[in-house]
Amino acid sequence: MKIEAGCCRGRQLHRFAKTSTGHRRGPFCRRARRVELGLSYPPARIQRRDLAEDEHGYADHENGREDDTAGVLEPFDKAIFDATQRHRDGRQVCGVCVPWPAIALASRRSLSAVRIAGKILVVALVASACTSSSLPVASAKAADAPVRGGRVVVSLLSDVTSLDPLRVSDGAQFDTAGLVTSQIYDTLAIADRKTGEILPWLATWTTTDGRTYEFDIAANAVWSDGQPVVGQDFITAMKALARSKKGFGRAVVNRIEGFPDYFQGKASTISGLHAQGKHLTMRFEAVLCAALNVPLQTPPLPTQVFGRYLSDIDLTKNTDDAPEHLAPPVSSGPFLFTGWRHGEEIVLRANSRYWKGPPLVDEIAFRNIDRTTLRAAFQNGSLDIVFGTLRDLDVATWHQFDSEKSVRVIRFPTPGYTYVGWNTRSQTVPAFQDKRIRQALAYGLDVDQVVRQIVQGEGGPTRQHMTLTSWAYTEGLNDYPYDPAKAEALIQSAGYLKGTDGIYAKDGRPLAFTLVTNDNNPVRSPLVQFAADQYRAIGVRVTPKLEQFNSLVNRLTNGDPTIEAFVLGFVSSGDPNPAPVWFSKSQSAPGVPANGVGYVNPELDKAVDDGRLGPDCSLTARKRAYDAFNRILNEDQPYNFLFWQNSFVVTSSRVRGLVPGTYVPLPDAHLWWLAPQR
Repeated sequence: MKIEAGCCRGRQLHRFAKTSTGHRRGPFCRRARRVELGLSYPPARIQRRDLAEDEHGYADHENGREDDTAGVLEPFDKAIFDATQRHRDGRQVCGVCVPWPAIALASRRSLSAVRIAGKILVVALVASACTSSSLPVASAKAADAPVRGGRVVVSLLSDVTSLDPLRVSDGAQFDTAGLVTSQIYDTLAIADRKTGEILPWLATWTTTDGRTYEFDIAANAVWSDGQPVVGQDFITAMKALARSKKGFGRAVVNRIEGFPDYFQGKASTISGLHAQGKHLTMRFEAVLCAALNVPLQTPPLPTQVFGRYLSDIDLTKNTDDAPEHLAPPVSSGPFLFTGWRHGEEIVLRANSRYWKGPPLVDEIAFRNIDRTTLRAAFQNGSLDIVFGTLRDLDVATWHQFDSEKSVRVIRFPTPGYTYVGWNTRSQTVPAFQDKRIRQALAYGLDVDQVVRQIVQGEGGPTRQHMTLTSWAYTEGLNDYPYDPAKAEALIQSAGYLKGTDGIYAKDGRPLAFTLVTNDNNPVRSPLVQFAADQYRAIGVRVTPKLEQFNSLVNRLTNGDPTIEAFVLGFVSSGDPNPAPVWFSKSQSAPGVPANGVGYVNPELDKAVDDGRLGPDCSLTARKRAYDAFNRILNEDQPYNFLFWQNSFVVTSSRVRGLVPGTYVPLPDAHLWWLAPQR
């Protein structure tokens, strides 16, 4: 295959793959993958290279170290390649190419060394960002160097109710309050913005058996009041999580030795957690390949602030309503809380004691801005950054930024998917217990048309739980192409006959169900009606229904058998461990709900356990387990996996140092800076 240079829109650099059948257009990008070095467990004390990006591309920043995440530069997997071949009004949609380094054919950037199994492979990287407008490309000059000072204004697309970092870690307000709390509370680990791989941040770690992890918190990490960030602060966070009444997911932390007993009040300590100064020991009940999700998702809480609200004996005491969650007094992150005008603006100022060095900008203001005035706010200079998805703004609103000369639009895939869930516990639709019916409903819905019409090309079909950019993504699955004839044949094979009304029935029971989703969602609301229309064409009667989000989720969590089918979404973070969604009741633990569709399959349970419990936690072994997991779900279809969607970051042309990614949309705020206006 010959790779040639090509271009798309503005400064978007793309590649063409020349095959025997001609030119096939699409991006070839870098997919970072950990190189297998024979490790049985997650590598110890991983080092990473901090990168910053100016408008011209990627540049080393600060004290660069070995980049452990570098991998072989290669074309995307076919699924990703095909997913990005989306044209909208004659325009190429960049999809997952943004803003990853790719094979460079027309770049003047320096060569980057990639370590492969102890050898150095020198490859050329291009540093391009996929932007919607043609921003000028200047040569590197001293005038382009980072400058200090100024205020960055970030739009909040929904209101914030709390700055409790534990409350946002479950995803309920991840895209709103999470943007704020991540600037105040640093975590021990972070996700690589491109691949989701878990890397050290506030701490490094070692493990010799995959069960016990030894963490060492950075020596210079302090709270903004001068007190050191210590291991006890992480234990304080875990105790707050155990005592919380907010219903946070505890699927992974329940595997920490002694956590379930502490959660239930059977013990006064979490026996698997020990702290001595900046050293923290975390011991799990058994080998847990997804162990690093715990330090990724749970930031240390300042014991000097929140310790007073907790009791090892009184289970009613918790930090849920602590006033400090409305005005955090100290910070371990790059910014300090300054003030909050509720419903209007949250202001943070630079933390001069930040362990990575003082931020370049003086302030970040998270501002509630009317969605209809976002473009005008960019034009008049009162807004610098907007991050969101199609859940936050409709497609037309995101598209209006494409023609705005004063901004750049960066697209990247959200690490998740939209799906239809078939409730196999439904008392009113026993048909969902039959795999043939579930498969028929997959063939009977034209997902390609959904992507074209409802998300207007801002996404692509997917047929599995694993994210397109994840190392756990499985190739070669049945993509269930739209085939109404095959759908009806499967329905007939299950013993259904079509009546005079055009609806299939069996034993006097019509093949009919209610399809519910949450209201006020610009993608899911039209989707249920679209599905109802298409299913009617294959002899299935569907009644669309809209319901308030929290009500629907609560009913699913409690296993409500009256729910028949539903449309919702899933977003992944960090390790691809699917247990929080796909474990059976036999695997449930206190505080963790069973999966929403009631799907139970011992073979699937084994694949999930092999991938998360080892004993072999190498990526090769885990990939093998998750391939089996994906194939089982693809065959059984308890979900009709539909499509992934793009996320968007829109920035003013003066913002520098922001390098968004699939897993971390607004990373490294301490490296952001504002270019002087010319």
